[in-house]
Amino acid sequence: MRLNKKTSTSKSKSTSHMVDELQIEESRAYSEKMGRWRKRTLECIQDSLWWRCVEVMNSCRRPLSHLQNFLQSKRGHWGHIAQITTGKADNIEREFTYIWQPLVYSGCVSGDDVDSQFVRNLAFLRLNMVVVLRL
Repeated sequence: MRLNKKTSTSKSKSTSHMVDELQIEESRAYSEKMGRWRKRTLECIQDSLWWRCVEVMNSCRRPLSHLQNFLQSKRGHWGHIAQITTGKADNIEREFTYIWQPLVYSGCVSGDDVDSQFVRNLAFLRLNMVVVLRL
């Protein structure tokens, strides 16, 4: 009887030992993955293109929120279309137009390199979203 207890105890020890090795291996893989993620994150936040894109997106946030809230509000069957065609699109477009000058003055969209062109294209697309409403 005592022999069986020892055998079962030794089996449970070897099983727990195997589980511990598996946990250690998973922990190492997780640490390596997080290490790569941290490294890539640091590379991104040290890149000026990242911060320029964040500035454009942050600047466009208010008019886009205004447009989104307007489109999600209940206006009746033709209410949104009627208001957009009778002046609401002009108001929203004006909000986007006011954003461009601060982006130019901040230097965010200036430069002749590829990154600067990318940021200008991003800003242009974000600032001209109202054009879609007029079509």
